[in-house]
This record gives sequence, C-alpha cells and structure tokens, in this order.
Amino acid sequence: MKKKKSVLLIVGIVVVVLLILLALVNFFTDWIWFGEMGYTSVFWKELLTKLTYGVPIFVILTIGCYFYLQAMKKGYYKKIGGYESLEPEKKVNRAAGIISAIFGLIAAIPISNRLWFQMLQFANSTDFNITDPIFGYDVSFYVFKLEFITEINNILIPIIIGFAVVNIIFYLMLFRYRKPYFLDEVEPPRQERRQEQNNNPFGQFFGGQGGQSPFGGGQGGMFGMGGGSGSRLNKDTLSRLVGIAGNQFRVLGVLLFLMIGLHYFLKQFTLLYTSSSGVVYGAGFTDINVTLWVYRILIVLSIAAAVMFVIGLNKRSLKKAIMVPVIMIGVSIVGSLVSLLVQNLIVTPDEINKEYAYLENNIEFTRYAYDLQDIVIEDYDVQYNLSV
Repeated sequence: MKKKKSVLLIVGIVVVVLLILLALVNFFTDWIWFGEMGYTSVFWKELLTKLTYGVPIFVILTIGCYFYLQAMKKGYYKKIGGYESLEPEKKVNRAAGIISAIFGLIAAIPISNRLWFQMLQFANSTDFNITDPIFGYDVSFYVFKLEFITEINNILIPIIIGFAVVNIIFYLMLFRYRKPYFLDEVEPPRQERRQEQNNNPFGQFFGGQGGQSPFGGGQGGMFGMGGGSGSRLNKDTLSRLVGIAGNQFRVLGVLLFLMIGLHYFLKQFTLLYTSSSGVVYGAGFTDINVTLWVYRILIVLSIAAAVMFVIGLNKRSLKKAIMVPVIMIGVSIVGSLVSLLVQNLIVTPDEINKEYAYLENNIEFTRYAYDLQDIVIEDYDVQYNLSV
C-alpha cells in the first residue's frame, strides 16, 4: 500500500513539474516577444491584472467552498443518524480542503484569463451620452460593460454545474465514511438471498455472488446497496437519499435556471449589433417583433423552471422537475421557425416599409461611429449662368 502511494506521489510530482515548465516556456516566450515589440508594459499590465483578479477569486472560492462542504458535512451527520466511522475525521476535512482548492483553481484560471481585458474595460468605462433607440441604454453599456457581464454569466453556468459535481463527490465520500442508518437493514435469510442473487443479472457488480463488488468493497455493494447481504436499494431508500442532499441540489438547480434566464436577458441586447436577418446589420423588424419576444418568454420560463424544479424535488417527481425546461426547448424551436416565416413571408415582400425605421437607426449610428453626425445639409439653387 505504501509502495503504491509512493508511486502515485512521484507521478503527481512529475506532472506538476512538467506543467510548471510548460507555463514558464510560454511566459518567457511572451515576455521576449513583447520586449522586442517595445510593449513590455502591456505584458506586465496583463499579467498583473490577471493576478490582481485571479488570486482573490481563487482564495474566495476555495475558502467559500471549504466552509460550504463543512456545513454540508454537519448537516449530513445530523440527518443520517448513523454510527461513528472508524475512519478519522481528518481524512474528511483533508479531502474537503483538496476538493475546494481544485475547484477554486479550476474556476479562477479561466475567469482571470478570459476576463482580464473586459475587467479593465468595465472598471474604466466612460459614458458616450448617446442612448440606443430600442432599449434606451447608453452606448457605453454595449462597448464596455455588456461583454464582461455576459462572460461572467457564461462562466457561472458551468461553475454551478461543477459545484453540483463537487456535491456529488463529497456526498459519495461521506457515504463511505459514515453510512446512513437506513442502509443497515436486517440481513435477509440466506436461502432468500441466494435466490435473489441468482435472479439478479447485475449481482456481480452490486454485491452479488460472493459479495465482491467493484463499487463497494463489501457484501452490500456500493454503500451497502447491492443485492447481497446488507440493505437493498428501493424506492424508499432513494427517497431518503434524495432527502439528505435535496437542499443543496435545490439551491444549485434554482441558481442554474436563474443564470439561464439572465443569459436570455443579456442576449436580447446583442440583437442590436449581431443580428443580420434583415436588410441591414443589426436589429430589424423580425428581431424586434419576434426574436426579442421569444427571449422574453424564455426569461419568464426560466424563472418558472426554477420554481418547478424545487416543487419536483419536493414531490419526488422527475416529470414536474423537467417539464418547464422541455417547454423552453419547444419555445426555442417554434420561435426560430416563426422568425424564418415572418422574415420570408412578411418582411421580404415589403422590406423597405417594414425596415424603414431600423434603416434610419442604422444610418444614424453609422454616422456617430464615423463622427459624421454634425453634417449640415444645404440646398443650392441650380443656376445656368456659367461663363467661359
């Protein structure tokens, strides 16, 4: 056992050293290149900005995740009513620290690498004193702030999913060290158990013949939930297991659906400069009258999905939990089809009239972009008194 641990430790050290060497190669290559171009100050500005934001994010996420896992552990111990494990508590706390540090590192690196420039833009934004005609926001919001907020939301969604994975891993570890009491039911008679094992095609994997299971290391299979001695996984047991971890997954599910709603809320602003469905680049008739309303419906449905997710977990109903997300997928598909039909059947045959107001907006803001908004138009009478 000690030999195996030593080998794993050596492999881990070699991997870490290789990663550090690779990072140093990239660091010195960039440093030399920026120095040759005369932009060393830009190189250090980027690096210091990443560290200024990345290190606090790592520390906050790691400490927050650690205390969260500790609170989750205490709540788990109160709910299970199980026996004390012979495994030392230090192992659980050490594992919580390692999981928290890995989670904090995985989250902090992409945030600092992807958002360092957007952070500087957001922190140093200046108003243009020009508002867009659709939503009424200052143009500086689109230039300096929207991309940063959108990227934050896009990063938070996978972080929430990753946090759910962290919950699952930590609960599995807690199940191993301190098993819930309801998984320690009375062992069934030997004859009945043998008959059950013979009828169970998965017995070898979940505590079947001989009780050897790759998922549990004991006669009961994974956490004692196999078909051999120990407890059996049934509907009541599943309900109790969900009850133990329910609060954490309710919160994560609600946050996930709210982030999806925020995604569609922010996406409506991008119609002003990303859409090209009409005759001009930017928001047109179909975007404002169809696509925008599809996004708003999806925002409302995201909030409804968060509520129904909680109700579904409370009532142990998968159908209720996923009902609204399925509706959202349907709305997205129908919305795309309606947009296509409106553009081809309503807008295209009468494009000048339908897109007239949006063409005016496009021309006006193109003039602002090239600083041509102060052009004065003057009429001159035609005179035919030219002389040689």
